Amino acid sequence: MKPKLCKPYIAAENIAGILTWLAVSGSSVFLLIEHHTIPAIQLFGIIALYVFYLLVWIVFTTEENLVKNKRMSGFGLALLFVTVIAIYFLVPFTYNSILMGLICGILPFFVSFKVGLIVVALWSTPLYLIYTYYWQFNNVVISAILFWSFNLFSFIMINALKKEKQAKEQAERASRELISTQTLLKQAVEQGERLRIARNIHDLLGHHLTALSIHLQVASRKTSGSVKDNIDQCHQLSKLLLSDVRDAVSDIREKSKVDLETTIDMIKSHLPSLDIQASVDNNVVLDNIEIADCLIKCIQESITNTLKHAKATKMQVTLSQDNDSVKMQISNDGYLPKTITLGNGLRGMQERVLNLNGEINFDVNTQHFLTTLTVPVK
Repeated sequence: MKPKLCKPYIAAENIAGILTWLAVSGSSVFLLIEHHTIPAIQLFGIIALYVFYLLVWIVFTTEENLVKNKRMSGFGLALLFVTVIAIYFLVPFTYNSILMGLICGILPFFVSFKVGLIVVALWSTPLYLIYTYYWQFNNVVISAILFWSFNLFSFIMINALKKEKQAKEQAERASRELISTQTLLKQAVEQGERLRIARNIHDLLGHHLTALSIHLQVASRKTSGSVKDNIDQCHQLSKLLLSDVRDAVSDIREKSKVDLETTIDMIKSHLPSLDIQASVDNNVVLDNIEIADCLIKCIQESITNTLKHAKATKMQVTLSQDNDSVKMQISNDGYLPKTITLGNGLRGMQERVLNLNGEINFDVNTQHFLTTLTVPVK
């Protein structure tokens, strides 16, 4: 079975853009048919240009992997620009500049703010030149200025919304990292205190009880009668007490492991839009804070990618352990990429795991984007 790639996803802003395109193209074709006599082949060419514009625009507003490719982005923007210019030459309605405004609305995702301001100004010039000198219209300069101001407003507003969204994502990411760091730090302090108590009990009380047991055993051999019986009884009690001390030390050390499930639950409580299902096997015992921090950081990065790129609603985290290593798998039900490109986030996960002599793999199956990592614990 082939993997499902790039599930259809149309956001509200995409729907608004499509409706705008429909109003501009539909009204233009209607007016051309009603009030202008043009050859059928020319009308077909105009409709083809409108449809081509829509297809390219949809690709560049829904395919996020193209946004990351600067060469492809420049080519797509050039296609849209040339298509609108062609429409200018074939359709005698200046309001088709609204189509240029739709392009200005996606410019912030491709160019910097300063470059965008220059591009918006330059893209308003063809409207004036074509409708003034080709169509011989009067007072086009007013329309050009009006549409330029509209395009500028569109560019600036989308740029502001983009920055606000990025700032919100960074704040949410910092909040998740702070929560996990606080939880791990608290567990690290508790772990250190438990181990300190366990060592003190073992080194002090354990050694004294061992010495006492030895002396009682020696005394038992040098005595007889009722005194010997009492000493033997004390010897058995000391051995029993020593065994209890060893069990208590082992229990304290066992409970000093890092509780990853609690940390994951803390992160989940601050993500109402994402259902994170965590499954941690009972045999997972981590007493190394560095390994625990690596696993949590990988989970956090996966959450960021899931929310930002995959647009998923569910995420599955499973943890298991054998004698020598701990294995973690992370999957989501979001949109699957055609190819896996290692961005900064995935590279960061890879570096963290490799620093601990572990392995990490990214894969796409029929349902999920799957991250599998293995870290040695001994």
